[in-house]
Amino acid sequence: QEVSSSMAGASGSLETQLSALHALLTEAEPGHAPVEAHNLVADVAQICLRHTQERDVAYCCSLLFHESTGITAFLRKTVTLDQFQPAKVEALSFLLAFLEKIGRKVQPHAVEVKDVCMAVFSRDRLSRVKCATFPVLKKLLQLTIHSQLGDELRVSSMVDKMFLELTKKSQTTPTVKGGALSLLGVISEVYPELMVQKDYPDRLLKVYVSMLREQMESRTRKPELSVIAGCLEG
Repeated sequence: QEVSSSMAGASGSLETQLSALHALLTEAEPGHAPVEAHNLVADVAQICLRHTQERDVAYCCSLLFHESTGITAFLRKTVTLDQFQPAKVEALSFLLAFLEKIGRKVQPHAVEVKDVCMAVFSRDRLSRVKCATFPVLKKLLQLTIHSQLGDELRVSSMVDKMFLELTKKSQTTPTVKGGALSLLGVISEVYPELMVQKDYPDRLLKVYVSMLREQMESRTRKPELSVIAGCLEG
C-alpha cells in the first residue's frame, strides 16, 4: 500500500511497536510488562494519530486490526489479565480517537471493533476497563448509521447484554450502570427499527424510570450521579 512520506518513515516503527507489544505477553519474567505495554500503546497512538494522512488510513487499519498482532488482538489476549489495566484503557482511548479521526472508513472493521469491545466488557473484571469500552461502542454505532451492518454487528445481542448487566444490581458498579444506560440510548437513536422489532423501547423506558426513581427516592444512600447521568443521556 502506498503511504504518505511522513507515514513511510513511521511505518516500520508502527509494525515494530505492535510486535513488541505482543512480545511482552510471552516474556518469562513479565514484571515490567504492564508499564512497557502502556508506553508502547501510547507510541502506537502517536504514530497513527499524528502522522496519518488520508491515504495512510487503510495501511494503519491493516496493522491495527490484524487478527494476531493488532491492537484489538492485544485487547483480546489481555482481557483477563488485570495487571495490564492501564494499557487496556489506553488502547481503548486510542481506538476512540482513531475512530473519530477516520470516521466511516472504519466500517470494514466495525464488527472486529465491536466484538473486541464486547469481549472486554463481558470478561474483564475491572470497572475502569469496562467503562472505557462504552465511548468506543457509541462512536462505532454512530459511524454505522444508515449502513447495512446492524445484523452483522448483532446489535440485538448487545442490547440484551446491557439489560442483563443492569439486572445485576449488587455486582455492577454505578459507572458501569451509567455507561450501559447511555449506550442503550445511542442504540435506540441509531438502530430504532431493531429496538422496535423486539419491543425494547417500553422495556428501556421502564428501566430509565425505575433507575431514576431508585436514585432520587433512596433514603439510605446518596444518589449515584453516574447512573442519573446515564439515564438522562439515554
